[in-house]
Amino acid sequence: MERFSGYVYAIVGCFDLDGDRAPDAYHDVFTRVYPRLDPLADPGALKPWIAQLARRVALDRLRLDARELPSDACTFELAAERDLTEIELAMVVREALDCLDEPFREVIRRFFIADERYRAIGEALGLPPGTVASRISRGLVMGRRALEEEAQPAAGGDIDA
Repeated sequence: MERFSGYVYAIVGCFDLDGDRAPDAYHDVFTRVYPRLDPLADPGALKPWIAQLARRVALDRLRLDARELPSDACTFELAAERDLTEIELAMVVREALDCLDEPFREVIRRFFIADERYRAIGEALGLPPGTVASRISRGLVMGRRALEEEAQPAAGGDIDA
């Protein structure tokens, strides 16, 4: 214990365990080491084995902290759910853009995705700002209709009764 105590404490300390988790992990490492010292065949393997054990114990403590703090788990789940929702929304927007005819698609892409202003879009496409505004408005209406049609189940399909 004297020989490896600083080593174990340094390894455990790298995991930023809260409160008394670091001393508990330190104690747990040596509690597991002592009963297994006699069967250890290679004394040179002791230091790497203790290091691996210290890492595993520290990780177990971190996992235990995560289970004891449901708000963290809940926050993680909500963040994952929010990320999934954002990905799904991005796919829907992409599908709506793909449904539009080219003049509308490009103007809407530039306005909403590239965050360009009417004047910049008009200069790039050779259009007056009023035409840019009109294409954005009409493109949004067409995209909404395309999404609504896609969302509705096909009417009059072959259904076996």
